[in-house]
Amino acid sequence: MDSAERTKFLTELNESKTEDDVNFFFKALKHYTLRGYTTSEYYLTTVEGYNIIPGKFKGCVPVTNPS
Repeated sequence: MDSAERTKFLTELNESKTEDDVNFFFKALKHYTLRGYTTSEYYLTTVEGYNIIPGKFKGCVPVTNPS
């Protein structure tokens, strides 16, 4: 298949309402591919700007100067 035929085939498969094995496999593959990408280190750090530590921790006990 050339790229136009592949695009048409995948679009029809994505919009299909039938519940056969091919459609189930396609939707599961699409779901897990997107989930894998959106939970990857690259996506979370580069695209989303995720930081492991959300900010500097400030405890509830005030720091006093012993002098």
